[in-house]
Amino acid sequence: MHIPASATCLRLILASLLLGASTNAQQLTASQKSLKSIAGVYIFVDKFGDVERYGVNLDDLTSSVALRFRQAGIRVYTKQEWERDGRLPTFYVQVSAYKRSYGPFCAFHVKADLFQEVRIPQIDLQTAASTWNKDTVATSGPEFVGEGIKSDVGKLVDLFIRDFLVANDKR
Repeated sequence: MHIPASATCLRLILASLLLGASTNAQQLTASQKSLKSIAGVYIFVDKFGDVERYGVNLDDLTSSVALRFRQAGIRVYTKQEWERDGRLPTFYVQVSAYKRSYGPFCAFHVKADLFQEVRIPQIDLQTAASTWNKDTVATSGPEFVGEGIKSDVGKLVDLFIRDFLVANDKR
């Protein structure tokens, strides 16, 4: 049976696309790989500047992050559990806001990192390092800064959850 060259060519293209798609789906970035096999994380939310004046409460942000993690199936460590985990995985969030003395706008910054113990065998060093990080910077009127910060924290948490689940074959 003779199959036209165009049909054979089309089949080869489709096969290579399908194989390429399945291969690419399994490739992880370095920061995603660093999340593999993490049993849980300790959450630490910090501030730089006077974010409270914009309605941002660090305890509320911590609770919000913890809830999102738990809903996604990511264990949230107590400090004692964290200290027993040799990798010391810490999801660190820093929020900041700045209002200049002139002009109507404020700038705000949200940063999220996953810090954990890493080892550099060439120099026999073990230290804490950020293995996953994202951040946002935005400007708005002062009345919108608090909601902007909370929204951006949520977006960065969602990105972390996505990468965590991909790295641990849960998605």
